[in-house]
Amino acid sequence: MEISAEITPDTTPSIASRRIVEPDGAALDVFSLPLDTASLEELFRDLFEHHWREIVFGPIIQGAAWEIHADR
Repeated sequence: MEISAEITPDTTPSIASRRIVEPDGAALDVFSLPLDTASLEELFRDLFEHHWREIVFGPIIQGAAWEIHADR
């Protein structure tokens, strides 16, 4: 299922999320975020200062994915 949305600076974020169920059964909660610099900075600061232990990142290339966790 492919969903596309145009993101513009004047897009008003919605409060409610919508759940999409992928063909493999995985559920995705999709919601809008505010697009102003202050709101995004507050979100990223909160994520990386208070929830960094839960963040998993890494490259994904065809046939492989690496999961990297940040150590304190």
